Amino acid sequence: MTKIAIHQAPLQGFTDHIWRNAFNAVFGGIDCYYSSFLRIEHGEIRRKDFRDIMPESNVGITFVPQILACQPDDAVAMVKRIADLGYNRVDINLGCPFPPITRKNRGAGMLSNPSLVENLFIALASVGSIDYSVKMRLGMHSADDWKHILPLFDILKPSHITIHPRIGAQQYKGHIDIDQFSLIYADCGYPVIYNGDITTLQQVEEVAAKFPKLKAVMVGRGLLYDPSMLCGGDNFAAIHRFHSMLLESNKDYLEGGDHQVLAKMLTYWEYLLPDADKSLRKKVLKSTSLLKYSAAVEDLFSKL
Repeated sequence: MTKIAIHQAPLQGFTDHIWRNAFNAVFGGIDCYYSSFLRIEHGEIRRKDFRDIMPESNVGITFVPQILACQPDDAVAMVKRIADLGYNRVDINLGCPFPPITRKNRGAGMLSNPSLVENLFIALASVGSIDYSVKMRLGMHSADDWKHILPLFDILKPSHITIHPRIGAQQYKGHIDIDQFSLIYADCGYPVIYNGDITTLQQVEEVAAKFPKLKAVMVGRGLLYDPSMLCGGDNFAAIHRFHSMLLESNKDYLEGGDHQVLAKMLTYWEYLLPDADKSLRKKVLKSTSLLKYSAAVEDLFSKL
């Protein structure tokens, strides 16, 4: 394990409380977990997202709910609901790059309009007894949008700012802009966390060495490719145990029967073990029943 703190980057549809609890039980090593973003739809927080942040579902880990909003009233309403559950910190998403989000001036879409960010921060700062952190991109279309956003953090005085050094328009493609990240790292008056393209323990250590004052390194997709990444990688026995825990927990939690469980388990394989034998992975992904899925998974793990 590396000595620098590790934070987990949430991925919508993947890293729910079942994933968090199984990961913590099998691997550990995460100093802070975050929920996928909560948002207001049809006047209220989506029910499945709210269920995911219940304190009783996140016991034994350091866990922070995350929100996504551009309307101050929506953001304040979510923070108050979160505070009612006993949480005293909320993470603000200014980084989601997906077009259905950014087209509505949410996530990274806010970064090209500093007045939206300012109004959001002013409203959130008015909610008592809540500390904030922020996850953001360099900008939406311009890699120096952050220069207009950075002074606004004095409104919130966040515990830290997590930077993914791409623009929103890139989504997850193309090169990260380490030069722009270096400028933020040097100029920011608040603790900084690095996030982006971390898939090995060696990369964690390289980033920590290059930026020794980082508060933490945040890892997202790397943990989905190889959940044992922080332990050195390719610990297939541990990954097998982790998968088994995910399967059993989803069977207990999901109410739609085998079909819903199968659909959920197949999502993990969008990322999991991409270098495994292609024919064996294909057999897993083409499973038409939970029984066939389990047999295909066992066959794959037996040959790793």
